[in-house]
Amino acid sequence: MEIKVEPRNAFNGIGVKWSGTYEQAAKGEIRTIQQEFRNRIDQIKNLVNPNIITGLSYHNDANGFTYYLIAEAESLDFIPEGMEGISVPSYTFVTSSYQGEQVHEAYSYLHRWIEQNGFTLNQDELFYLEEYPVKYNPLTDPPRLKIHIPVKEKE
Repeated sequence: MEIKVEPRNAFNGIGVKWSGTYEQAAKGEIRTIQQEFRNRIDQIKNLVNPNIITGLSYHNDANGFTYYLIAEAESLDFIPEGMEGISVPSYTFVTSSYQGEQVHEAYSYLHRWIEQNGFTLNQDELFYLEEYPVKYNPLTDPPRLKIHIPVKEKE
């Protein structure tokens, strides 16, 4: 598993928002929403990269979290009906690509790497960013994604 430290500039995204419990997510609710968004991505007129769907995870609730499925957009000027716009500030991420059913193990491995390599989590707002190929079908394909965990150097 190749791990990189990558800065990422602030960006805008347009997509759909899901809020729920960890149990609901485990039952596949996010995958269903992702497939629905995949079918609507062409409604976003100012895409930066039409080949990537980005997932943003905000753990802002003790019983669950909020997850956005977005496509990066040049601006938030035109937001299709039923979608939302979001601005994401710049971050430094620890990243790695992963394919397979044991996504939680990949996250655990990355968290250990962060601890062992002079970084600490920077999750005041955004907890995780995930990038999926737009051709990935979350209802039928094994998970295939690039994981991004926000970090900062230990002081």
